[in-house]
Amino acid sequence: MPALFSNPNERHLMTHSLTPSLDHIARHGNRGHHGHIGNNNMVCADGTELSIIARGSTHSSPRPALCYTNEDGEHVTGPSTPLHDAPCDYAGPYEKVEVYTADPELIALGGGLSDGDRQAFPINVDALRNFIIRRGGKFDPVAGAVELLRLARQPHDDNPTPIQNPIAKEA
Repeated sequence: MPALFSNPNERHLMTHSLTPSLDHIARHGNRGHHGHIGNNNMVCADGTELSIIARGSTHSSPRPALCYTNEDGEHVTGPSTPLHDAPCDYAGPYEKVEVYTADPELIALGGGLSDGDRQAFPINVDALRNFIIRRGGKFDPVAGAVELLRLARQPHDDNPTPIQNPIAKEA
């Protein structure tokens, strides 16, 4: 897939950290008890789509015990087991997170086999961070739009660097 920005020096079109979503999820998780679900979708600057989650009932490590609220509104905590090696209120940090993607390179990096479909698998946070950085970091569409408007107001350049359209079909 072509990069959203053809010039790799256009890092100012992204957030200050190249991996802010991963950084937050690795520190705090994004699947809490009592039905809380945080944002888990992100797009890299090259267009790679990822879903990243960490908490109980996911392929994260450590894996918190399950807990929920029953019909009477009571908080129910599941037991720690060999599969659930942290208390249900564990808030992070996580060494591994679960990724859901169709990217064959990332699937291979996570130890899976790509059959072209999206797959979910656990992956070390540092390995995922390096992958996201190699893909240009997390794309921030708001910062990108602001920068494009700023560039549009500058004097005309007869030799502009084109911005690739990731949606356009390759010929």
